[in-house]
Amino acid sequence: MSEVLELAGTLLSAALLASAIRLTVPILLAALGAVFTERGGVVNIGLEGMMIMGTFWGAATTYFTARALPELVAAVPDLAPLAGMGAAVLAGAALALVHAVVAVTFRVDQIISGVALNLLAVGLARFLNILFFRVATQSPGIEGFTPISIPLLRDLPALAPV
Repeated sequence: MSEVLELAGTLLSAALLASAIRLTVPILLAALGAVFTERGGVVNIGLEGMMIMGTFWGAATTYFTARALPELVAAVPDLAPLAGMGAAVLAGAALALVHAVVAVTFRVDQIISGVALNLLAVGLARFLNILFFRVATQSPGIEGFTPISIPLLRDLPALAPV
């Protein structure tokens, strides 16, 4: 019985909760975007491709900003991640614009357009990764945002470790 309680304690740890929140938020935001587009009458199957391109351009922009402007990044620690986040938003918006033009202007089926965007994004991200970093599947490590502390949440015993 004690092994079961120990396993339950391990599975329900603060680190697992923090990791689950961190990994789930991007998927939930994409799902929220899908709900809005679906309510507008658009089937947006291409969300995964938009996320892939956003991820690639966000990581690449963060990496190259940190390498190109080390003094400025040292003075403003969140500059490189902010630039990467901006690039990720622009990349996702660019693919959304492509999807909109293809589906609305050229009257291509939205599902076909979305699947094509997903395939394009996977191939393009791999190609650009090889072009920029000389490896196919993983970009170099980057620095993230500096952690922030939220006073009211920090003082709650259940959420303090998260």
